[in-house]
Amino acid sequence: MSPASLPVTSLALSLDSDVARWLLVLLVVGGVWAWLRITMRRRARQRLFHHAAPVEEARGTFAVPDGGLDRWLYLAGFRESSARSLFVLAEVGCALLAFLVVLLVRSSDVLAKGEQFAEALPGGLGAAMAPLYGWAPWIAGLALLLLPIAYVRNARRTRVELVEQDLPMTLELLASLAEAGQGLDSSIQRILTTNDEDRPLAEELQRFRAESLSGIPRKQSYRNLADRLDIPSVSVFVSALVHAEEVGAGTSATLRRQADELWSRRRETVLAQSQLLPTRLAVPLVVCFLPGILAVTLVPPLAQLMNSNLPF
Repeated sequence: MSPASLPVTSLALSLDSDVARWLLVLLVVGGVWAWLRITMRRRARQRLFHHAAPVEEARGTFAVPDGGLDRWLYLAGFRESSARSLFVLAEVGCALLAFLVVLLVRSSDVLAKGEQFAEALPGGLGAAMAPLYGWAPWIAGLALLLLPIAYVRNARRTRVELVEQDLPMTLELLASLAEAGQGLDSSIQRILTTNDEDRPLAEELQRFRAESLSGIPRKQSYRNLADRLDIPSVSVFVSALVHAEEVGAGTSATLRRQADELWSRRRETVLAQSQLLPTRLAVPLVVCFLPGILAVTLVPPLAQLMNSNLPF
């Protein structure tokens, strides 16, 4: 058998192997079974709570799920009834794609060509890079498998940043309106009419107002607001409002104090980030400017030295 036909033969053997076929079948069957099970549970829950009272239905709509995966998706902003099913399907699809990528890369001659290229590098660099080629397919497969998780984590991080951006100004406006004599519900409604409804904090304030109007106690609505967002700054603000409701303190003074604390905390965060800026700029400056400086300063003398008629 010629060496050129070895990659083709190994590819055919890998694709025709019983282990690969059974693993692919198990992944497909497992994904379909998980999707059917989740769909049946969701339909059963909908039939169970179909005749619930309006207030209890509102509580079930705005309450944070107790399960780990459901709560994680809920806090990231994926609050549709099909969020869990879509996430499981995305994980199964990425697992199938990762399996195919690892199988095709290991059965092709890409790794062999990469090792040959690495061996031609001077200074023993190819020997240092040799283990990387063996682990490269598995690293690529792991990256594909973690892609849905990274997407949800990025959505959660973006949501937290948007809430922390809007919270100080919202508390400032609520404090000003409370000092002017307006109630909390009317103040929230006035702020919501002027803000973007797509912002996470505006959505949660709208849910908080809907809970208050549906008959849920104010303190429970505060706690539900903090539980739906699960952000430390919001939890501190809600704890202060609940304490003010319990002891009978003024809402305007509590809101003003919380707004001032958030502004000072945000100012300290910005100052800390500005002090870290020179350290963060060191790496891009070295990577981007140092090769250009070396090329401008060293390449012309080296070119003249190579072109000159020296005895050596």
